[in-house]
Amino acid sequence: MPKEHKSRAAAHEPSVKLSKRSFAVRDNVVEHVEIGAAAEASGNEILAALGAAQTPQETLTKKERQALKREAFLHSQSRLPRFCWISIHILTAYFRLSERLELGALKTPYSKSHTRRVKRKAKEQLAGGGLNDIQAILSTIAADEDEADAASQPGENATKRNKDSSSMETDQQDEKNQSQTQQRAGKIGESNTVPLSKNQRKRALQTEMFRQPLIRSNPEFAKNPFATIRTHAQNTLIRHQPPS
Repeated sequence: MPKEHKSRAAAHEPSVKLSKRSFAVRDNVVEHVEIGAAAEASGNEILAALGAAQTPQETLTKKERQALKREAFLHSQSRLPRFCWISIHILTAYFRLSERLELGALKTPYSKSHTRRVKRKAKEQLAGGGLNDIQAILSTIAADEDEADAASQPGENATKRNKDSSSMETDQQDEKNQSQTQQRAGKIGESNTVPLSKNQRKRALQTEMFRQPLIRSNPEFAKNPFATIRTHAQNTLIRHQPPS
């Protein structure tokens, strides 16, 4: 009786056989050729076939392919009855509403524009107008305190009025003295005790700046510049007598 041999468990399995070869380009670009099909054809026929093969084939772009797919989808959907379309729209609206609820878009019963206006108003109040209520309360408290002081201390109020009137008179006297000091002649060298203020010097420089072009455009200045400068100095400077 022959001996039974054991099959090797570690033997390699046969490789997978591919059914067809896959190319890196699209199917409408690949040209399939049968070997030996043109063995009996003449040279002119082969050249004519090559010339016809060299003609550019029409290739579709991505947008064109998407448009074709969309048309095919719409054509397939148009065959459905009307109630199927209504159910599809209802389901789509339901899913969109559920997504909005999950994202928290409907937390308030107001619209988005109303919510934005409310937030903008709150920011403006925090920036500059948020203390209006506090200011109104403080003004009412201050008014109540003033009324209480006026009712309890009439003599003190009279003294305050006298002080206010005296301070107003003092301020008016100071303003009068200041106006008399400022009403000086516009000549240089008139007073040595009170110097010109900053604004007065600025005005004097501006006056000279406007006066210089007029002096240069004067025909007398072109004839005799030194005489014109001397006349200008006599008009603007005060002549002092030398000390004896």
